[in-house]
Amino acid sequence: MMSEQLMRNMVDGVPLEVWLTRHHVPVFDMCQAIKLYLMKVRLFPPMLYPFIEGVQALTDPSEITENVTMILMLLEPTRFYTLKRVVEFFGRVVEHSATNHMNGRFEE
Repeated sequence: MMSEQLMRNMVDGVPLEVWLTRHHVPVFDMCQAIKLYLMKVRLFPPMLYPFIEGVQALTDPSEITENVTMILMLLEPTRFYTLKRVVEFFGRVVEHSATNHMNGRFEE
């Protein structure tokens, strides 16, 4: 499966841009690879899980922002910048939603 090969390359340090520019990678496969990678590297350490779960129960936008900011500040720099890169990548995916049909909206 291409997603697993992509994930292994990411773990080995191959930048996403290499795959995007040298291969015709379907968006779904790239997103799946990122998900596998994030699970493999455990981007959020288990000690932060209670804080993350606590955010899910919040409804006040300012409280949500405050709690998410606190969680991000607790991340080690390497994990923070990995998360930042992933969020930026998904932002680029959404920018091209007219052609890739990935619009960023969650639908059940």
